[in-house]
Amino acid sequence: MSSNDPPHKFKESPLPFKNIMKMSPENAQFPTPPPSPDIPTQPTICFEMTMSTAWKPKSSRSVLPALCKEDCGEDAYFFADHESHFTFGIGDGVGGWCFLGVDASLFAWDLMNCCLESANTLTVPDPQNILIEAYQNVLGAKRVLAGKIYMYILITLFSYIIGIFFNSLTIFFFLDFKFFSLLLGSSTACIVTLDKSSGALSSSNLGDSGFIIIRKKEVIYQTREKQHFFNAPYQLSILPEKMKNDATSIMDSPEDAIVDQTYVQAGDVVVLATDGLFDNMFLDEIVDIVSEHLGDELESISNNMEWENSSDLEERVKITANALMSQAHIFSLDGKRMSPFAKSAREHGRHYLGGYVFFLTT
Repeated sequence: MSSNDPPHKFKESPLPFKNIMKMSPENAQFPTPPPSPDIPTQPTICFEMTMSTAWKPKSSRSVLPALCKEDCGEDAYFFADHESHFTFGIGDGVGGWCFLGVDASLFAWDLMNCCLESANTLTVPDPQNILIEAYQNVLGAKRVLAGKIYMYILITLFSYIIGIFFNSLTIFFFLDFKFFSLLLGSSTACIVTLDKSSGALSSSNLGDSGFIIIRKKEVIYQTREKQHFFNAPYQLSILPEKMKNDATSIMDSPEDAIVDQTYVQAGDVVVLATDGLFDNMFLDEIVDIVSEHLGDELESISNNMEWENSSDLEERVKITANALMSQAHIFSLDGKRMSPFAKSAREHGRHYLGGYVFFLTT
C-alpha cells in the first residue's frame, strides 16, 4: 500500500452480551439450552486498523518492471481486506543475485502478488496456506519469465552468431547464463492475518523479515527469524538446474516457515518490516518513535475511548511509518554505530561496526 493510498481502518468495539441459562427437569441434561434469537451466543468483537507503509530503496528507478507495484528496492509487499480477516505480507528479495545480473525485486514481487491472489481466493486466509499456494503458483506459472522469453531467444541467437564469428563459444555461454539468471531469484517472506472477530494474529515467517507488537510502550511480541548461518536467511527460490546441486545454494520450502499465533488488543501497534529496520534499530528505539507520534492516540484507544479525529490518526500513522524508515536510514549510514547488525556480527565471530545499508519496507 503506497503512502498516498487511503489507510484501512479496524477498531475494537464490543457488543453487549448476556449468558442466560435455564434449568428444569425437562432440560436438566442440557445445561446450556439454545438462547433466544435476539440474544447473541458469544461476544462479537470487531477489530479495525489504521495502516500505512513506507520504504527506502538504495537508489530510485525511473522505470519499474511490470511486476513491481512500487519502487521498494528489492522488497515487496501486499495487503488484502476481507469480510472476516485482514491479510498482509512482506518479502525481501535476496540481494546476492545482483552479482549474477538478477533483479532481486522481480521474484519478491511475484511471490507477494501470488500471496495476494491466494489471500483473495482461499475461504479461510491462513498465512501458511497462503504462502504454500503462492509459492506453488510462482513455480508453476513462472510469471517472472513473462515478457522476457522472446528477448532470451534473440540474445541466445545473437550470442551464438558472435561465438561463431570469433570462433569461440565463451561469449555464448556467458551471455546465455547471465541473461537467463535475470529471470531467477529468492526472497524471504512474512505473511500475517488478523481475525476481525477474535483479534487472533496468525503468521508464517520464513527468513529474517518479521514484525513486533507494541502495547503501552512495550514490545509484547516479536517474530523469530530463521537463518542457515549469519546473514543467510531461509528463503524461497527459483534456481537453475546447475545451481540446485550446488552445496552453497539455498532453496527452502514454505514448510520451513515458523508458524505462530498471538492476540492483539485495542491500541496495539504492529510494525511489520524487512531486516533493514531491525538490523539498524533496537526495539526500544522503535518503541520511542512509535510512542512519540502515537502516544496519545494509543492511550485513548487502549482505554476503550473513541479517537474523535480519524483523519488525524491516519496522518499520524503515516508519519510514524515514515519516521521509522527515515531513522533506520540515518542509522544505516553511521559507520561508528554499534547497530543490531554489528552486534549480531560480533556474536558470530565477525568484526563489524556501523549501520547496515539496506532496502527497507515498513
